[in-house]
Amino acid sequence: MQVKDKNEKLAVYQLTEMEHNIKIENLLRKGMFKEAQTIAISAKFPREIYAEICKEHADQLYDKKKEYD
Repeated sequence: MQVKDKNEKLAVYQLTEMEHNIKIENLLRKGMFKEAQTIAISAKFPREIYAEICKEHADQLYDKKKEYD
């Protein structure tokens, strides 16, 4: 990928894709549960991993609800 840096010089960057497990961890940290679930399914992760993502989402929703009670 070629872009200009802050000195207007042409710079070349190599972009590499993250591993699926790192993507999922980052998405969970950001609260992007649906995207994490989609990646887990498309990468054919075990159902236990998908269930853990769902559990973390449910825990986050429950914690958010407790704040309003």
